[in-house]
Amino acid sequence: MSILEWIIVILVLLSVLLIIRQKKLLRPTAIATGLITALFVAWRGGLGSFFAIILFFLIGEFVTRAIRNQYHRKQHGTRSTSNIVGNIGPAIIALALNPTPFNVMFFASLSAAFSDTLSSEIGVLSREQPVMITTLQPVPAGTDGGVTLLGFLASALGGLIFAILGFIISGNVFFATILFAAGVLGSVVDSFLGATLQRWGYLDNNLVNFVSSLSVGLFFALIF
Repeated sequence: MSILEWIIVILVLLSVLLIIRQKKLLRPTAIATGLITALFVAWRGGLGSFFAIILFFLIGEFVTRAIRNQYHRKQHGTRSTSNIVGNIGPAIIALALNPTPFNVMFFASLSAAFSDTLSSEIGVLSREQPVMITTLQPVPAGTDGGVTLLGFLASALGGLIFAILGFIISGNVFFATILFAAGVLGSVVDSFLGATLQRWGYLDNNLVNFVSSLSVGLFFALIF
């Protein structure tokens, strides 16, 4: 990247750090992890990839905190390093293996994780009772593997947001379409893993996030 691009990266990171400090969004170790991650992404993937990470974090945190505060759900705790790894670990692996501005696995896995975040936080506000994705039987709200139409629409919104970002940085409609599909598929895969491996005790929530976004990223990277 050029010197100007690095200046932009540093200024954006300083602004985000101010927000993190004021709102206490991350634990100290997670802040260090996040800074290293953001700089690595900028170095390997360029400004487009860097802003994708920033968008993922800021919108995800805003939606989570706004909904939990507004509807008096359980308080959103400070994120740890394991939360960061679970959500964007696959994207980092993608850039480590293939440093390119338009890395399909990077953006697809990030879109999947982002869409699942919106689906999880917005979906629980649905007035309809969730159904288990594997059996379609009604389950209590918040059950691992439970899905609603609102949650599905929220995941589609997440995919759309990343599709727009993908088109802005690439100018490629096909690339943007992949990111939209990855967002929707990511939520489905995450729910399926939650209904199976997580409920059976083999994976925790962070590992479910990691495996689902990794599998979706690999799927689209192999196909396209």
